Amino acid sequence: MISTMPGESILPQLPQAGDVIGEKYEVVGVLGRGGMGVVFEAHHKRINQRVALKMLHPHVREEPGVLERFEREARAAGQLRSPHIARVLDVDTATELPFIVMELLDGRDLDDVLAVEGRLAIPVAVDYVLQALVGIREAHSLGIIHRDLKPANLFLSNDGGDAPMIKILDFGISKITTEVDGRLTAAMTTLGSPVYMSPEQLRDGAEIDARADLWALGVVLFELISGKPPHAGTVTGVTASIIADRAPLLSSARADAPPELDAVLARALEKDLDKRFQDADEFAAALLPFASADTARRVQATLVTVPAPLSSRRMLTTHTPQSFDLSQAETRHSFTTASTARPSSRAALWVALGAVAFGSLLGVTIFMIARRPASASAQPAAPTAVVATASPGAAATNAEAAPPEAAGSAALATPEPTEAKPAQAAPAKPVVRSKPRRGAPPATAAPAGAKNPLRL
Repeated sequence: MISTMPGESILPQLPQAGDVIGEKYEVVGVLGRGGMGVVFEAHHKRINQRVALKMLHPHVREEPGVLERFEREARAAGQLRSPHIARVLDVDTATELPFIVMELLDGRDLDDVLAVEGRLAIPVAVDYVLQALVGIREAHSLGIIHRDLKPANLFLSNDGGDAPMIKILDFGISKITTEVDGRLTAAMTTLGSPVYMSPEQLRDGAEIDARADLWALGVVLFELISGKPPHAGTVTGVTASIIADRAPLLSSARADAPPELDAVLARALEKDLDKRFQDADEFAAALLPFASADTARRVQATLVTVPAPLSSRRMLTTHTPQSFDLSQAETRHSFTTASTARPSSRAALWVALGAVAFGSLLGVTIFMIARRPASASAQPAAPTAVVATASPGAAATNAEAAPPEAAGSAALATPEPTEAKPAQAAPAKPVVRSKPRRGAPPATAAPAGAKNPLRL
C-alpha cells in the first residue's frame, strides 16, 4: 500500500489492522503515535504471542542516517537483559517499512501518571527513579546513552509481580515535532527533549556521555516530586534557562522535601560535569535513604561494591537521615574493621600472655605448698619466730630455747641483724632436732614473695 504526497516520492503507507508484517506479525491495532513512528499491537502468528511493533513513519525513513540509527539502537537495546528495560525481540530495516518488535507491556508511562495523579509521594518517586537507574546502568556499561529519558519513556508496567515495575522505552529514538512546547523533542537534529536535556547536550549533542542521562533522571525526579520540572516554558526559554541558570531547590517547589534530598538533586543537576554524579551507581547510592525499604534493599544488592569518591561519601555522611542508612552501614563496617584489626590483635596477645603468667605462678604456688612436710607447720618455733620482734632480750631467750634450724628461721624473720648473733652461738640440742626435708621453704617464704597476678 502506498500514498502519494505533492512534490514527494511515492512512499509506503502504514499498515492497517489485519495486515501481516514480515510474514509473521499480524497487526491488531494502534497503541500509540509519535513524531518518528507508530507503535502497534501485533500477534506473532508462529508462536502465538502478543508483541509491540514499532514502525517508522514513511517520510522519516527518507531522512539521512535515520535507518542506520534505528537499526543500531534496536540491536544495542536487544543486548540488554535488565528487567527495567523493555526487551527488544526482533528488528528489520530491509523492508519498505522498517520495524522493531518489543515485548508488549501492560500499564502506563509516568507522563500519564503525573497527568492523572499529580505529584507523587517522595518514597514512590525515588523508587521509580532508582529502578530507572538500575536499568540505565546496564546500558551505560555497554556504551549506550539513551539521550531522551523523560516521564513518557519510563513505563510503569504491571507485569512485575507484586509491585509495578519501571521499564525504560525508546533507546536513542528521538521524536520530531514542530510544537514549541519544550517537553517535546524539537527537531531531528536534537536527540532528546529540551526540558530534560543537560547543558552540554544542548550545546553539542554529539559531545555527551552517560552523565547526560543522570541529569535527565534528576529532572524526572524533581518533576515527580514537585509536579513540575525545574525549567519550563518554550524551547528557547527552557534552553536559555538550563544553560544560564542554576536549578532551583526542590524544597522551593515542595515544602516537605528534606534538605538532604535538596543536596542530592542539586548534585544531579550540577552544570559542572566533574561535580555531578559520575555514574548511575553513585546517584542510586545517594537516593537509597529516601526510598522505600523494599526497593532500597533490592537496589542495594545490585550496586557495584566499590568505595564512592570521597566527596560523595562526605555528602552522604552529612545529609543521610539516621533512620535508614543501608549503604553507609556497610561502608562504616568496612572502615571500622580495617582500622581496628591491629589494636584488637595486640590486646588479645597481652591477654594471652597474662593468662599464661598467672597460670604458671598459680601452678608453682600449688606445687610448693603440696611439697611442704606436715611437721613443718606443726613446729612451735615457726610462729614464735614470726612475732619475735618485741625486744632483743626476748629474741635471745627464744633463740636459746630453739634448735639451730629454728634459730636460723628466727634470724631470717627478724629485720635487725644484731638479734641473729646469740641464736647462732647457742648449743644444739639433739633431742629436739627435726631437720626439714631439703628444699622446703621457711613457713613465711611463700607469702612474702607472692605477686598479684592481676598486675601482669
